[in-house]
Amino acid sequence: MPCERAQGCPFHVRVKNAALTEAWRIFYCDDSWERCARIKLVRAGQPVPAELMPNGKLLRHLNSFPK
Repeated sequence: MPCERAQGCPFHVRVKNAALTEAWRIFYCDDSWERCARIKLVRAGQPVPAELMPNGKLLRHLNSFPK
């Protein structure tokens, strides 16, 4: 079952590279969403940094992408 937040996930919305977001979506959103660092924070009621990638690393240049 895919992640219920995949469609509106700010990570996918802000990163405009379709190949990159599709790869993340397949691995994390469709198959292994329990491992997504973003959904873990959401479920814990914690704020989710915009630059947090599903693997838990920070995308350094995300702030240069348009909002």
